[in-house]
Amino acid sequence: MKISIGLSKEKEEDFSGLELAVIKNHNEQDFKGVALATANCTEGNMDGINAGAVNRVEKSASGVLIGAANGVEGQEFRGAEIGFFNYVGGKMRGVLLGGINVLGEDDSPFLLGNKGVFIGGLNVFDDMQGLMVGLVNKRSYSPGYDGETRGISLGALVNLAGDTRGFSFGTLVNAVGDASDKANMKGVSFGGLANYISENMNGVAVSGLINFMEGQEAKGFRFGGLANFSPDMIGMSSAGVFNLGYSLKGLGLSAGINILRDNLYGVLIGAVNYIDGDQFEKSKGVVVSGLGNRIKGPFEGVSFGAVNYCESLRGLQLGLVNICGEDSKGAQLGIFNYRDSGPWYSRLFPGIAVRRGKPKKPQVL
Repeated sequence: MKISIGLSKEKEEDFSGLELAVIKNHNEQDFKGVALATANCTEGNMDGINAGAVNRVEKSASGVLIGAANGVEGQEFRGAEIGFFNYVGGKMRGVLLGGINVLGEDDSPFLLGNKGVFIGGLNVFDDMQGLMVGLVNKRSYSPGYDGETRGISLGALVNLAGDTRGFSFGTLVNAVGDASDKANMKGVSFGGLANYISENMNGVAVSGLINFMEGQEAKGFRFGGLANFSPDMIGMSSAGVFNLGYSLKGLGLSAGINILRDNLYGVLIGAVNYIDGDQFEKSKGVVVSGLGNRIKGPFEGVSFGAVNYCESLRGLQLGLVNICGEDSKGAQLGIFNYRDSGPWYSRLFPGIAVRRGKPKKPQVL
């Protein structure tokens, strides 16, 4: 094993052994071994241990870098970087422990496939598989790459990620994608204040205040302490005050208001329920409210509330006041039962009213 000791060491050829320098170790070719200096720089590949205030490897590396600032710019790094600032420009396999950890750069063709454990105050990444812990975890959104976050991401403040598979926890906010870079979520997303998912969801989303989801479809379970804003919902959506979605297949619960901009296929329970159904497609299910239900379009099922209104009923209305459209078939049970068109004598019935559909007009011979 070679040993090199001096104030500052420069080597033009490959070196294997021990390097000790007060100021700098500079290797123009590959390096294998242990390098200790204020600054260690290897222009080729590195295999071993570099310890200094600054450690830099221009090509691939395997081993351990310990310093205030560590950087590996090549295609791949396998090992550990420990420092205030850690940078890996290519593919990462191992551990980053520091104040700021950066994985990948915008023009790197090798930045996908990072695997390992990443712990820092700020973690910036494009692709991650494993465990990431930080105050802020932020995806770099490199153009042209579709990186994923797979595994566990824990943000003491915020998680900002792309496509996500696994478990994501943010004390304040979890965001998957943004308005310009859509991303999907599969797994569990927990936000102390809010969850934002820019595309489709398949899994569980829990927030102290708001779940906001765009895209086409949200599958699974959603709970918002204040509100849920969702596209087509499949599964269960529960909110403390407000549920707003396009359509629902499953169960919707709210202590306040449920609003669907399209049809219902399931159960909707809230203080007030409003379904703005499609005129050409029938909503089916059970709608329960403490105050009132307003259902536009055809509805087949049971509507229970203090006040019920249904444009076209096929089923049962049960409440104090029940109102249905002329083309309704079923029963109304309440103090005040009213059909809003048709012959005058068929409109208002107290107690029980049986509706047999739109009255046929007499034919003129």
